[in-house]
Amino acid sequence: MGKILKGILGGVSGLIGPVVGAVVRGVATIRSRPKKSTKPAADSQIEHRTKFGMATQFITSLSPLINIGYQAFNKTMSSTNAAVQDRLFVAIFDTQLLRSVMYTGGAIRSAGKYEATVPMYYAGHPLQVWAFFQSDDRKSISTSQYLGTTVLNI
Repeated sequence: MGKILKGILGGVSGLIGPVVGAVVRGVATIRSRPKKSTKPAADSQIEHRTKFGMATQFITSLSPLINIGYQAFNKTMSSTNAAVQDRLFVAIFDTQLLRSVMYTGGAIRSAGKYEATVPMYYAGHPLQVWAFFQSDDRKSISTSQYLGTTVLNI
């Protein structure tokens, strides 16, 4: 059931006939009710949905950190959406060897994952991991975030 907020000229919340209303970041929005497709998704659609889903799960798992690093985006888009658009950079520090490795290639969202080759001499050592995001236009950079300790097992 939908609700009309603040009288007939106010925002709409919920489903009212073929219209869906919501208040997003203080702005009342309406859109048509989405229709379910009757045809099966193409392989390329399934692949894209899978990649986007993984990126979303990754960003969502970091949401407390993302909200800090991307709080400036809150007026125009959610911090999670801003982070999903941006490139990932990772730094790893071996506390036993006192050596580090940085991955500056910057994985993009459409890749759906980030894989890095870690030097073999780091195997079995405690590794400290940090990450930050940078927008595609390179104008916005999040605060770097500590992701924790891991041990590379071979």
